[in-house]
Amino acid sequence: MFDKLFQNKFKKDLLFSYASQGIVILAGFAQLFLINRYFGLEIFGQFSIIVATIGIFASVVTARSSEAVTRFLKREELNANFSNAKLTICIGVIVDFVTALLLLLLSYFVSTLFSELFLKDETLSFELFLYAFVVFFGFMKGTAVGFFQAKEQFSVINFFSAFSALLNVFLIGVAIVYFGNTLKILIISFVFSSGVSWGIVFLFFIFSAKKEYKHIHASFNKALIKEYWNFNLKTFLSSSLKAGNQNIENLILGFFVNAESVGIYQTIKKIISPISIMVQPLSMLFYPKMIMYFEFKNALEIKNIIIKATQYIAILIITFAGVIIVNIELILEFMNVSYKTNYAVYLHIIFLISSITAFLWWVRIFSNTVNPTYSLYLNLMATVYQVIITSFFAYLYGLYGVLFSLLTLQLILACFWLYLGKSYVNKNV
Repeated sequence: MFDKLFQNKFKKDLLFSYASQGIVILAGFAQLFLINRYFGLEIFGQFSIIVATIGIFASVVTARSSEAVTRFLKREELNANFSNAKLTICIGVIVDFVTALLLLLLSYFVSTLFSELFLKDETLSFELFLYAFVVFFGFMKGTAVGFFQAKEQFSVINFFSAFSALLNVFLIGVAIVYFGNTLKILIISFVFSSGVSWGIVFLFFIFSAKKEYKHIHASFNKALIKEYWNFNLKTFLSSSLKAGNQNIENLILGFFVNAESVGIYQTIKKIISPISIMVQPLSMLFYPKMIMYFEFKNALEIKNIIIKATQYIAILIITFAGVIIVNIELILEFMNVSYKTNYAVYLHIIFLISSITAFLWWVRIFSNTVNPTYSLYLNLMATVYQVIITSFFAYLYGLYGVLFSLLTLQLILACFWLYLGKSYVNKNV
């Protein structure tokens, strides 16, 4: 039985992915414990607002190189156009560097304004700008991740993901013991961890790419560059619009309520983060396969992949929900967070939101493969909704208003994505 299991590369990749994600989950809980226990709920709230702010800046300037590189590198290799494949890698590296610099510039110029608006403290502008370096190094890994994903070297991606998570926990612990428990020290530990992680990943990527494409020259191909540009433009616009709804609830809470409300919201969200973490390997593993099925016009295989994987996700979520709901009070007290009865309500609503999001694990790679404008239009709708509806309900009802607003939004998005997926299959069967 086990011999047959491990003969199948996909199952091996999936098992390794979940093993590494298990490490990421444990490291995430350790990180949450250390921050809440030694830095406090308010600093965690401030940190979450900073992460959300830089996340918005990142969405504004990102070209999502990992997805573009995977898309074009996989396609060109399937068609044996290795010169174009190498050109794709070169374009990706250049785009990573340019967008990473743009992120730093944007963060530098608006850090004071955003710290005053959402952190209610202009003196924290340096901390906000400092965290931009975490995302800077993340951008610089884009092409490397896309390369390994296109090559279906998922074990490499998963190994470095687990390594980065463990390094974060280790450096936070070092910071607590030797340097103190201020917001600045916390952010510096994340920056240092991101820099080390990027350096190791990038060196391994350079070695692998040089070995494979050593005798291949990347010739100028105007048609490929134009197509890559058009794809990047669509994903860029989609991400820019997504900037208006990606973690913006943290900023809305920071503006209309306070940092502590952000802290408890993020604490509960992190406790149930395994729901989102457990579906991440699926997007990574299925993206190259979805590209292949799309190129060969095999819509039924795409449908079957989505249905089968979603069934397994449902079983995992139900099991996990039972464990967390029963033990939520104990978990919070362990992190030195005083339990309140309304936290149970928060937990149930956030669970529903996270579960719906998990069931939509396929939408991003589906859109990238079939039609990137799907994400563009739906992100525009979600942005308008959050800026108007979520802000209004936050003003009236605080955290309760934000949570019910987000749940409604996820239900609306789910209906749209299911309609688009069904329409694609019906047209191509």
